[in-house]
Amino acid sequence: MYASPDRAKRKYLWTDLMEVLPPDLTPWLILGDFNAILSLKDKKSDRSMGKRCKLFGNFVESCNLQDLGFIGPAFTWQRDHRPILINTNPDLSLPKGRSFRFFIGWTNHANFKELVSSKWRYSGNIADFLSDFTSHVKDWNRSVYEFLGTCKRYIMRSLSNIQKAMDCSSSSRMVDLEIEVRNELENVLNHEELLWRQKARCDWLQFGDCNTKYFHSHTMKRRKFNHIMALHISSRE
Repeated sequence: MYASPDRAKRKYLWTDLMEVLPPDLTPWLILGDFNAILSLKDKKSDRSMGKRCKLFGNFVESCNLQDLGFIGPAFTWQRDHRPILINTNPDLSLPKGRSFRFFIGWTNHANFKELVSSKWRYSGNIADFLSDFTSHVKDWNRSVYEFLGTCKRYIMRSLSNIQKAMDCSSSSRMVDLEIEVRNELENVLNHEELLWRQKARCDWLQFGDCNTKYFHSHTMKRRKFNHIMALHISSRE
């Protein structure tokens, strides 16, 4: 389709398209030149998107449409010999590495709420938005959650040193310090337990509290079982 450069005519186009919206969950594909954009990245200008882009964005959201992205030159209007090709049967090769998973323990971490507040910025393209946000969460996870074991060992050594010092002195300052470090250790242990509970995919209530070793062994066993080395098909060589 080709949308008119006239703003008023485009407004009627969005309304007309919504009237022919397929019922239920019937697949619907719209492509062409809309003469409107969803994100500032789609144009070469520092000016704001303006009202016409808001109308286009409202139309996309109301019809539950998603930007599928593209491969090739970003600004198709620079040449008149750039056809649009839709591949309805793409090569869905498996991504390298492990798939992204949301861990429930993140919601209990104070820094995670700050991360979401600063990085949750929807720009109009759901695919790019989720990809960017996932990348930020992975970086945060590597810098915070992947060091739980190191953090736990450090806190336990600190607690041990404090308790040794308390054997020689009964000052109230050491008592307060021990309580503070114990609370830090309890927080780390809770995060560690939540992490392995979710990875083990089992009902943790059956196994009591702080069964981290069990959850770890259960997870490693499941990963080994799920690893496919090869497939044998009897009807072929």
